Amino acid sequence: GLDLGMDLNLVTGSPLLPAEQVPDLVTGDGTFRTSHQIRAEYELVEAQGMKTTYAVEPFGHEQTMAEANAQYERFVELAGRKPAYLHHHSIITPGIERVIHQLGEERSVKVMDDLIEPGSGVNWVPNTWYTRPFDANIQADAKPIEEFEAMLDQVARHDISILITHPGYVDAELLDITSYHVIRARELELVTSGRIAEAMRIRGIEVTSLSAEGLI
Repeated sequence: GLDLGMDLNLVTGSPLLPAEQVPDLVTGDGTFRTSHQIRAEYELVEAQGMKTTYAVEPFGHEQTMAEANAQYERFVELAGRKPAYLHHHSIITPGIERVIHQLGEERSVKVMDDLIEPGSGVNWVPNTWYTRPFDANIQADAKPIEEFEAMLDQVARHDISILITHPGYVDAELLDITSYHVIRARELELVTSGRIAEAMRIRGIEVTSLSAEGLI
């Protein structure tokens, strides 16, 4: 009953395609450019929420589309089904947005990013514990349980809300490939919290899925 979606990852680790097939997406060692590198190297023209536009688009359509298809096929191979939805990862530009929507149209998969657009009717709950800079000490001291609990009265006033989190376990590989590492342990604590489950129950807030609500 769990919706499994696919993030199109273009900024962490290595591409599925050989680096020589997507040379504009990788650095000299064959790994993706990080979101930090892209923000440092490209001139920002506009930022609206998570969306950023640069003077030069960092993600060329042909190579990005090829990698997106490779990731889609790998998802189906691993999961045994197509993703319930598509979503960006870490950074979204007009180029990435075009690729995600083209992939969704070609594969008949909804794009979750559309649900957090103004006018979608879905309430996007902010991760107020995310900051910049976000070093390991700040992540370790973050208190997502307390901060999310403080927002539950507001969440209860909406029919449908979405909170994007990054729960997981911290190991050496994770520390090497992403700046969002220790916070994953804190967010795992959040999404498995009995305290939060009880606070939601008291307010009549239920955990659901996008497919159950007919949104995807």
